[in-house]
Amino acid sequence: MTQRISALILSALLFAAPFAEAAPAPCWNGDADYPLAAEEGSAAWYLHRSSARIAANDASALVFSVDVFVVDMENDPASSEFHRWWFRKPQSEDPYTVYMRQGDGGEWSPLLLTSEDAENRRAARLFLTGWEAATGFPYGVSLPAETE
Repeated sequence: MTQRISALILSALLFAAPFAEAAPAPCWNGDADYPLAAEEGSAAWYLHRSSARIAANDASALVFSVDVFVVDMENDPASSEFHRWWFRKPQSEDPYTVYMRQGDGGEWSPLLLTSEDAENRRAARLFLTGWEAATGFPYGVSLPAETE
């Protein structure tokens, strides 16, 4: 009986171990300057908090940029890919509509923070984490709960 229980516990631990290893850390290498902003599949999106810069803040909008790096936790956790993200929050629109663009050029795309689309949800998490890094305070809205 004892061997059977031990075997069940060992099996449960061995089965759970790969899943525990795959979960990204809340901060890259324990550094609070790199909080986990989003994850999708095996990719973890870490925001470089110190890179957050407000480019404009006037009666029309608040515009800020952040650097984000993506780590493939499953295939190559030692490598990362950097991206600069820009966000613009017009003062006159509802709090759930913002605009984004990747890189220093290009067109602004609308981002609805309540979107169910996985790519938009990731961008919304980046916006919320970046807003707090750039302004020093939380944005003040919550994202809808994840559904499986």
